[in-house]
Amino acid sequence: MKPNEFFVAIKQIIDEKGIAKDIIYSAIQQALITAYRKKLGSSKDLKVVIDEEKKDIKVYWCRMITEDGILQRNGITISEARKIKADAEINETLEVEIPPEDIGRIAAQTVKQVVMQKFKEAEREIQFEEYMKKKGILVTGNVQKIEKKKVLISLGKLEATLPEKEQIGREIFKVGNPVKVCVSEVRKDVKGLEIIVTRASSDFLEGLFRYYIPEINEGIVKIKASVREAGSRSKISVACSDKKIDPIGACVGLKGSRIKEIVSELMGEKIDIIRWDEDASVYCSNALSPAKVISANPIEGGKGFLVVVPDTQLSLAIGKDGQNVRLAAQLTKYKIDIKSESQYKEHLNKVMDGTAAMGVAAAAESAGTDTQNDKETDNNSENENL
Repeated sequence: MKPNEFFVAIKQIIDEKGIAKDIIYSAIQQALITAYRKKLGSSKDLKVVIDEEKKDIKVYWCRMITEDGILQRNGITISEARKIKADAEINETLEVEIPPEDIGRIAAQTVKQVVMQKFKEAEREIQFEEYMKKKGILVTGNVQKIEKKKVLISLGKLEATLPEKEQIGREIFKVGNPVKVCVSEVRKDVKGLEIIVTRASSDFLEGLFRYYIPEINEGIVKIKASVREAGSRSKISVACSDKKIDPIGACVGLKGSRIKEIVSELMGEKIDIIRWDEDASVYCSNALSPAKVISANPIEGGKGFLVVVPDTQLSLAIGKDGQNVRLAAQLTKYKIDIKSESQYKEHLNKVMDGTAAMGVAAAAESAGTDTQNDKETDNNSENENL
């Protein structure tokens, strides 16, 4: 390949792959050095100069000038050096050009192999950075292959893996069908990129809310937090600074149209949309939805709340296997203890009885102390009289 054709081919590759020119030229330089060392010896100190303007490539052997009679690796004696450069000096590095006609014959295949490897590395790096930016974001792909414990999903140029544990359960995939997923992990190794996607994370839940609810996508309504037990129940708290907009109503949609889309995507998973509140007691009360709350009282130490609910709402507030209160605590990041109204009254009575008992004991102790003091005073008076 002539130098001019070589540069045209390189430009075409750069345009097609979208890889930086500096990366390509660096790869070519390294490829030429590798190829020449195979012919001339691995110890040769070589330098490649690519002149894009002149469409020229030169390869130099960098040799240290020594005194006559001294042999040195990559060295050249002063007598030999002055045949190439008249004003050469000892300890100077002399760049000796290797005949250009050897470039095509020696390096063509090696250059191709090394450059293609660099292309793959650079392309992999670009893709890695691209998908790292998509981490936690909802994307749409197509089911490519279904295996026993995982589903392979095409994301365009790359293939992603949806492991069994990242699936919602009960869902059936069909090859060729579109599927929404959330990028969970992006791993890079010598073989390429491994992209793990999920449908079981809270990020996927939030991605669906952004996808189906314009007010969230536009930032009018904000998602404050979300928790999820995939396939069973989710809680998501929302807020809006504009008092004219009901954040929960915006999420539910007219006649439940918006939330129905999300529930359908989640295979019937129950979703509690919670109104966020800067008052932690109100927020914790809201988080126990669908249960109604009478009051939320701070627990000593300020790390949680004792929430009181009607007797008929206790099981609903706690949820099956404690799921509702567990998710509420995870959502708010507060410890939540629940008592029914009757349990709370009993609790208060015990506290009051205990306080009363302590009061009686304290009074008795005080009375005993006063009696003792009176006796001591009488004794002291008798002693004085004596």
